[in-house]
Amino acid sequence: SIFLKGRGGKGIATGAGVVLALVPLAFAIIFAVWLLLILVTRYVSVASLVAAALVPVLTFAFGEPLPYKIAGVLVAILVWYAHRGNIRRLRDGEENRVRLPWVHRGPGTPHGQGG
Repeated sequence: SIFLKGRGGKGIATGAGVVLALVPLAFAIIFAVWLLLILVTRYVSVASLVAAALVPVLTFAFGEPLPYKIAGVLVAILVWYAHRGNIRRLRDGEENRVRLPWVHRGPGTPHGQGG
């Protein structure tokens, strides 16, 4: 955001809203996969990256108009580019995981790592 001097979100929520408006069935599938990945991996960045990759795949699979396909590819590229820091942290094993309320940390487990 220009109001946050380039800090803040990476456009996932905005992109999800656009996909919901233009391709509701694709949104439902992508959202289900996104939620499942968060629950399984506890990495929001992994879920977001996979969700972004699914946008062009599903626009092609559903035979959407060419502008939707082009937009899907461009959005996926932009999301992956915006997440390059997250990708680096994932590669290095330093990415934070989301804390799920029903997952309790074990003794000596660092914050955010779960247990």
